[in-house]
Amino acid sequence: MSEASIVTKSKEDLLEEMWLEGHYIKKMLASAKSLHEARDLFFDHLNDLERHYFNVYSDKHYKNLHIIEKNNARSASVS
Repeated sequence: MSEASIVTKSKEDLLEEMWLEGHYIKKMLASAKSLHEARDLFFDHLNDLERHYFNVYSDKHYKNLHIIEKNNARSASVS
């Protein structure tokens, strides 16, 4: 999606786009029985991503990311 199209999309369209990109997050949040559980699942997911970003033995697709990209990803997930 281009930056210009993001600016002109409605909130509903942006939400739908987000769910298409992160369908596993939608499933994870929808399966939670409470807000507290959803929050815990989401933070566990973010912690798992961070572990894989900086694990030299990671088998995830982002194992070959440049260190600057990893740091940007880490910064984005905590801000």
